[in-house]
Formats: sequence, C-alpha cells, structure tokens
Amino acid sequence: MTSPEPQWFLRVNPLRRARLADPEQRRLLDELGAAEAELAEAAEVCSQELYERIGAAASDAERRELIALRRAIHNGRAPKKTPESLEATPSVARWLAAWTGRERLRTTITEGYPAAADRERTVLAALLGDGDLLRSLALIAPEVHQEAERYRAAVQGPGKVSARTRKSERGLIQYVTRAMVRTSPLSRFTAVGIAEPAPAGDPEAVRPGDVPFTGARAVPGLDRVMLHYVLGGLPADDTDLAALWVGMPPTSAPDPETGKLFFLKFSEQGMHRLAVPLDGPVGDLLDALSMGPRRFPAVVAHVAARAGCPAEEAERRVRQALHQGVLCTFGRPEEESAAGDYDDLLTLPGTEQPPGVRELATRVRAGLPRVTEAPA
Repeated sequence: MTSPEPQWFLRVNPLRRARLADPEQRRLLDELGAAEAELAEAAEVCSQELYERIGAAASDAERRELIALRRAIHNGRAPKKTPESLEATPSVARWLAAWTGRERLRTTITEGYPAAADRERTVLAALLGDGDLLRSLALIAPEVHQEAERYRAAVQGPGKVSARTRKSERGLIQYVTRAMVRTSPLSRFTAVGIAEPAPAGDPEAVRPGDVPFTGARAVPGLDRVMLHYVLGGLPADDTDLAALWVGMPPTSAPDPETGKLFFLKFSEQGMHRLAVPLDGPVGDLLDALSMGPRRFPAVVAHVAARAGCPAEEAERRVRQALHQGVLCTFGRPEEESAAGDYDDLLTLPGTEQPPGVRELATRVRAGLPRVTEAPA
C-alpha cells in the first residue's frame, strides 16, 4: 500500500508587497544612524581624555577652556572655540570630524525630504490603484475608497499635493500595509490552493513567494455571523416560535464590571444602545443561552426551571426579551450557518416570510457572483 504524498494548504496574498519608503532617503537615514553611533562613541572617549587633561591643566584659563569644550561635546554641540592643540587630544579631532559628517547628513536629508516624500506618494498611489484593493474598499469602507480615488488623482495631477490630501495619508497607509502583510485583511486578499512540497533540488520547484496568481478565481461571500443574525430576524411576527432558535444578538455585550447587558434596539428614531442589569431576569436568559442558541421551547423550559416560575411566565419573559431586542431569533443552528452554502442560506421558505423578503433574498443570491465582476 502506497502512502499519499503530503499536501500543503496554501493561503497567499495576491497583493504584491512593495516598500513605501524611498530607497535613497532610507539609505541616507541608515548612514545617519551609523554617524550618530560613531559620534556617541567618540564623545565617550573625548569625555575621558578631557577629564584627565582638566586635572593636569597648567592654568585656570586652560582649565576653563577644556571644561567648556568637554561640556559642548557632552551636549552634542560644536565648541564655540576650536582647540588650538588638537594633537594633545586626538579624540577631539575625531569627534569634530564625526560631528561635521553627521551635520552634513542631516542637511542632505532635510533638503531631500520633499522630493523623497513625493516619490513615496507616487508608490502609495500606485498601490492604491490595485483593482482588488479598490473593490475591497468599495465593499467594506466606501469612504476610504473615495478618499483613495481622490488621493490618486491629486498625486497624479499637476502641482503639489495639498495639506488636506496629505492628512489622509496615515489612514490610507494603514489600509495598504494591512492588505500587503496579512492574508485576510480585506475580502479579496486571501487566495487558497493545494500544493505538494517539491523534493530538495527540484529545478521545477516554485518558491512560496514566487507563486503565480494566474487562473485565480474570486469567490465572493458574506459575513456569516451577521447573515445568520439578519436572516433570523426576517420571519413574520405570526411565525410559530417553536420552530425557531433563540440566541444572543452578535451586537449585544454583557459587561460583568458594570453588571449590565448592553444591546441595540431599533425604533422610528433610529438605533439606540440600551442596558439592563445582569442580576435580574436577564441572568436566567443568559444562563439558558450560555452554550449558544437553542430552540425556543428549550429556552422557555430552562428559564422556568432556573427562575422557579410557571412555564407561561417563562414564555412571557422570553417573548418580551425578543421584542425588546435583548434576544433574537435564528432560523437554524450556528453550525449550519457556518458551513452552509450561500445558495441554501439565502433560499428562504415562503410561508414564514413577510411579502417581498423572499424576493429580496433571491436578488442578493443572484447578485453575489456579480460582485467579482464589478469595476474597481
């Protein structure tokens, strides 16, 4: 019997990484770091040698001059008066040379910064033009997508980039770097595939960093947690609750420190964030759902047993919690929503839905594949 070859499940990022930092400016900054280290080392040697010379000074004037020189070097400043006899303290000559080189680098970096920043903006604008990135931003962050388009137009247009446009760079850089580094920062940046490790020395082997993306196919999807939540709230008001599951909304958050459960409630004025104490009837509801959503009759029975009240009272409490938004209904258990196919999840039974809801779900199901073909 032959054993199967080992296989790898690869998750790769189709967005190629690129350095945003300008190469020339980065080289100068590296040199500046080395110059700073050399200057600090020279200052330490100078301090020791000048300390010895101060103690052996022949006059008060010479001593004051040496003390002023030592203080200036310690503070990283050029001395007001260059010592006449550098031969007696060679470390001072070395420090002066290092200080001059450091200052020259600082001047070069300062003068070259505007041009380097413009070159970096050109790289950032090119990355923001990636079609997959733009589609992702349009889906999950429309305002960022609009800002990215404005930024690209400003960088590619004539003249200098305005201060208002430059203020958006920080947020845009965060989105771009996340998209380059992580395998699933945005909806279109996780490419998966099956691969087999090649033997060592195989001339046809492909390094993971060189995997081509030709033939990749986009597979659109929805946030399953929120889809599970939204679909669970669609059944009509007169639907028999015995056939539904009851659970905590993903937008609710119990806070043990404050002793309250925070939840969202919709009204004609909009969405409101409300809170109820955890030590009241809500505690019985949370205990019933501590392991996740359950069938409505099971929740009622658990509340009745824990609270020591009749089943009718327990059912009234559960229904009231559903009406207030403390709890919500689900059409199926979590594991089915997590593993189910979108066509199945978005195919709703017509007998339990208000008019128009089934047609809306059908439109979402039909439009989902078209997301991959939408223009950036």
